[in-house]
Amino acid sequence: MIGPGFEFLYGSHEHEPFNSATLMKLYRKKVAYVSQMNRATNAILKQGFILKEDAQTIRQEAAHSNIGKK
Repeated sequence: MIGPGFEFLYGSHEHEPFNSATLMKLYRKKVAYVSQMNRATNAILKQGFILKEDAQTIRQEAAHSNIGKK
């Protein structure tokens, strides 16, 4: 575990996920959510923060999520 002194380097490891209302405001259309998730996933994959297998899982979960309207 990284101590609190390292948060300035790595950022906080504590977060709360967005609630459904916030997600609906951010992503009114499902295509917008999936597109943004794919862009973000590709960026962190390219930077080496995740594996290809993890990227595929993230993309599949975004595509099958209930976030946004079709």
